[in-house]
Amino acid sequence: IKDPSVEGDGIAVSKWFDGLTLINKDYFYTEWTDTSDAIYSQMLYDHVFDSGEQNNISSNESELVNKLSKLLREERGLCFQSL
Repeated sequence: IKDPSVEGDGIAVSKWFDGLTLINKDYFYTEWTDTSDAIYSQMLYDHVFDSGEQNNISSNESELVNKLSKLLREERGLCFQSL
């Protein structure tokens, strides 16, 4: 943000209570974790075809969910890990 000539990786991570969301150009993936960092719920929305987030596709896209979950955990940083 300080240097507009530097390109980012196209990924943003946000946190709301127990939910942590990874956002990229195509998907919003959210997982909720307990205090031991175990996932207790997940949501995945395809913003190319469902920008209004009407259809949670996480149960139909397990390979993509696993990939995005791994990426989220790599990108979240120390400040977003469970306390």
